[in-house]
Amino acid sequence: MAIQDTPQQLLSGYGYADEAASMADFDAIVESSGAFHLYREIWGEPLFHRPGTQLKQMRVDRILTPNRKLLDAGWKGGVIIVEGKRADFHLGKAVSQAQDYARCAFTLPSGGVRVVADWVFIWPLEGEPKGDVGSIMAQSRIGWVSSSAMRPLVFGCGGTHGITVNSDGSVFVKQFPMGRKTGNRG
Repeated sequence: MAIQDTPQQLLSGYGYADEAASMADFDAIVESSGAFHLYREIWGEPLFHRPGTQLKQMRVDRILTPNRKLLDAGWKGGVIIVEGKRADFHLGKAVSQAQDYARCAFTLPSGGVRVVADWVFIWPLEGEPKGDVGSIMAQSRIGWVSSSAMRPLVFGCGGTHGITVNSDGSVFVKQFPMGRKTGNRG
């Protein structure tokens, strides 16, 4: 079922009772894929802030850096941030958080390396956001992550499945075509 542009749309999160259960499942899938190095709850600082907003540190749920398996499959999208949610969350709030994270640099615990992510994904989404919300997400390089028996991990955005981890452990990569334009779209 496609996600519609309705105010305060509640999204299904696979029935997770809370965010901790959701992220525990996500972590298990990611770790078994062998495609990523997983960092949990990493603090970052905004690179800039808009006038009238509070400048504060932010903690992201997960940062994924590509392992050799993902790079060999063709991934060129850099570091990935994942914002995890429980069942029945509001998409607008999650997208707002994702936009904030996209403007931050995060310090990884291994050697103090600072990273800025090219992509932010929201876990778990069972359907792809459409319409205006989907368009804003795609242009902002904010995608969704889903899971199924055949494809334990799919990272998607704007109609493209950018990373697919199949049940046999194979990884398929298709470069995302969106999020490269700036300025006037008229």
